[in-house]
Amino acid sequence: MLKIGFIPKKPCFLGCLLYNLNNKGSSMKRVNGVFFAFLAGIILFAAYRYVALFVENRQLHNTLAEKEQQIVSLNEEKQNLLQTLEKEKEAREKLIKESAGLRDYLRASKQRLSRLFSAYTKKENELDTLSSQFSILKVERDALQAKNTEIISENSQLTAKLSSIVELKKAIRELKRHRRLSRKLGKDASVNKQTDSDGNQGFVIKDGVPSVTQKTRVEVSPAAQDSR
Repeated sequence: MLKIGFIPKKPCFLGCLLYNLNNKGSSMKRVNGVFFAFLAGIILFAAYRYVALFVENRQLHNTLAEKEQQIVSLNEEKQNLLQTLEKEKEAREKLIKESAGLRDYLRASKQRLSRLFSAYTKKENELDTLSSQFSILKVERDALQAKNTEIISENSQLTAKLSSIVELKKAIRELKRHRRLSRKLGKDASVNKQTDSDGNQGFVIKDGVPSVTQKTRVEVSPAAQDSR
């Protein structure tokens, strides 16, 4: 602050004035000097107060300008903060919506996974059941194949036996036919008196020697088996 000279304080100035007034022996000139001194003191005090108030007003004006500048800066910062806060609020609301969507998706995914796990467990149980049934069917198939092989073998044996029986019957019929033919030939020979033989007496072969002129070969063989 601006400092101006030495200014006496009021109590001292008034004391001097009272002292001068009590001094009855002073002259008019001294009274005028005191008056002018008092007036000069008032003027100096007023000037001091004016200068002090001017300086203080100047400082207040500068301070007020600085404060106004700070207020403007704070208002701008406030607006920026409000805009940032609004953006943060929008981003927060967006994140809340996305979080809600993700929670719904996670809940749906958990439900879907639970259903898939239940279906997987069910299919696994069905697969175990099918595996057991397949094992049983495989055992039954092997048993049926063995039974079928046994039946085929028995059928082949029966077919061979049947073929042998059929061939044997054919051979017996052929033998009977040749026997009848031999008897007929023997009767014809007796009637014509071409030989004195007693005949073959019903034997086609007697003592390892054929008794008829026509030889007959009888073979019995099994029929060809089915290749199935």
